[in-house]
Amino acid sequence: MATLSCRVMGHPVHSVVWLKNGLPLAASGPVNLVSRDILQINPVRREDSAMYQCFVSNDQEIVQGTAELFVAEDAPVFTYAFSEQAVHPGSPVSLKCSASGNPLPQVTWLVDGYPVPEAYHIRVGDYVSDERTVNSYVNVSSVTVEDGGTYQCIAQNGVRSIDHSRRLNVFGPPFIRQMRNVTALDGQSIVIHCPVSGYPISKVYWEREGRPLPHNHR
Repeated sequence: MATLSCRVMGHPVHSVVWLKNGLPLAASGPVNLVSRDILQINPVRREDSAMYQCFVSNDQEIVQGTAELFVAEDAPVFTYAFSEQAVHPGSPVSLKCSASGNPLPQVTWLVDGYPVPEAYHIRVGDYVSDERTVNSYVNVSSVTVEDGGTYQCIAQNGVRSIDHSRRLNVFGPPFIRQMRNVTALDGQSIVIHCPVSGYPISKVYWEREGRPLPHNHR
């Protein structure tokens, strides 16, 4: 909350007018004129950073006062983040992340490094609560083995980006989501992730051109 006070002296006072960056200020939403000489903003938003002026007048003179409001930017923080789950096929699943910050963060979702797919039984959405927190979710109405994997929510607002990831394990046979091709320069280190689902998984092994890859090589 920010409070700006325009101390008025002299008598009589016919009018007190507030301006924001040289334009008339409308008292609406979070902007409230507590009295003619006290302006209150609650909650303070990024767009409230501005130069504020109050003009006081009577029959003899017009005077003004000026104050600049600086709104600090806060990096996003998670106020809630989903946990790892193990569920049976056909069960409903809801994954939720809540993040606050200034400006309000944007939240995106990935599964095994890829955007959460659009499907009839999967819904991704968000809403803003009264506490200036964005609540984002992935709802799966009837989960399948193919929906399993490592889910990641990413919150970013221009100040910083943070992320949270946990596995959604679905009981059933192994399933590997289609992998993307990787391009690398000679001598460059790369990491290739196997996007496997199904639960429990007893073993994961790699092959190259039909031959098993040795462990701990390069």
